Amino acid sequence: MKELGFSEMDQVAGASFSGITTYIGNAIIDAVMISNDIFNMSVVYSVGRFFDSVGFGSFHYTLDSWGYSLSKLVAGIGTALGGDDSRIAYHFDEEWGA
Repeated sequence: MKELGFSEMDQVAGASFSGITTYIGNAIIDAVMISNDIFNMSVVYSVGRFFDSVGFGSFHYTLDSWGYSLSKLVAGIGTALGGDDSRIAYHFDEEWGA
């Protein structure tokens, strides 16, 4: 037996509210995606690498991990509303290889 997701339950129930929540969920996920894309830009990425080179690597890692946690939390809300978070390239994953 397969467990149904939110969008599948709405399709079975015939609800039209799903389209609105999916739109909002995707908008939230788009905001997370854009913020992570900005941090993944080489201009911004190099600032963190500079901190690493002058001995502030643990501080840099801590900031990135907090940002990662916040990004995952907000993306989780977007996913719960029916959005698709598979297109997010998280900065933490890109930089630290998590």
